[in-house]
Amino acid sequence: MSKSHNERLETAINAAREMTEAATSKDELLRAVASLRDFPGGLRFDNVDRRKALMYGALAISAALLLVSWTLGWFGLGLGRKMPGVVSFSIIAGVFGWTVVSWWMYTFKSDTSDEWLSELSYDIAQRAGMIEAGIRPITTPPEDILSRLSDHFADYLRGDHGCEIVGAFEGRHEGERHAFHFSYFNLAYVNQRQERHGTGGGNYETRTVHDHFNRFSLVVEFPWVRGIAVRTDDQEDVDFDYLYETQSSQFEDTFYLTGLSRKLCARFAKPETLEYLVELEECLNEMNLEFSEEGGELCISFDDDNLLSVELPCDLSTPEQFYAHIEAGVCLEDLEWLLDELHTLACQHDNHLERPATAAH
Repeated sequence: MSKSHNERLETAINAAREMTEAATSKDELLRAVASLRDFPGGLRFDNVDRRKALMYGALAISAALLLVSWTLGWFGLGLGRKMPGVVSFSIIAGVFGWTVVSWWMYTFKSDTSDEWLSELSYDIAQRAGMIEAGIRPITTPPEDILSRLSDHFADYLRGDHGCEIVGAFEGRHEGERHAFHFSYFNLAYVNQRQERHGTGGGNYETRTVHDHFNRFSLVVEFPWVRGIAVRTDDQEDVDFDYLYETQSSQFEDTFYLTGLSRKLCARFAKPETLEYLVELEECLNEMNLEFSEEGGELCISFDDDNLLSVELPCDLSTPEQFYAHIEAGVCLEDLEWLLDELHTLACQHDNHLERPATAAH
């Protein structure tokens, strides 16, 4: 028995998803797009048969209700009784309701089964952007990643009811003056708190509530600054012992700067750096920076979740255009912007030092 259009399309979609997840090159992604572009019969599910089946089912139930109504009425007359009016009304209303609903579903119901088009399109485009940027997953076990990060950066000591790394990628950025390794992390963490609720009559009960959050970060090679923390949120664990106050009122209104010593803080707090951080903070929500105590790395963390996002000028609903879009190359613009900003910060503090060595993760 030959497969229906819907069955063949579902098979093609699943195959394209698998190709996308396994892709390590643009050509492999293009083959996934081409498999759908060339799919015979179009990329829309045929829902006519489904709606017909639903309509016929509703009509069958309506007919059954009518039969029950007639039967109960017949038996009721035979016993010299009349069926209660509320039962009669309920059955008639049920018959009318089922008929109207079935007619509406058949005639006007919108097709929602094509959501996969935008979802798979986004997955393909994001994968293309990551491949273009040379980003690859970090294969180290998540618990080992978290252990290593929390040993060096206190921003990962979040969640009084648990935390875990749920996304980890790495790559290399080539700037005009410096090239450096970077890693991207998604930290999911849970805070537990108690809430008091009124139960009436002046009584109260206490409930345990779990708040779920995500924190995103880049860890980059940065040997030019050490033992400095600059934060905007309430993660006090990142602070070093020495609090440094700058001459910039804008900076002081936003940031809390601490370091291992006054000398290190003063060396870091260049006017151009303070101005730069004020401008950067306007683009990153709840931004913190930690320069590791032993030197060598910078962790910049924030609440924004769009660093690996991509724009979709088109999708698989226009497969020829989408193929051309992927072929032309996809850029992770937000990631590239932040890496360029960190390169600028490096140039403010490098004193023309040599390139840093690649950090291991």
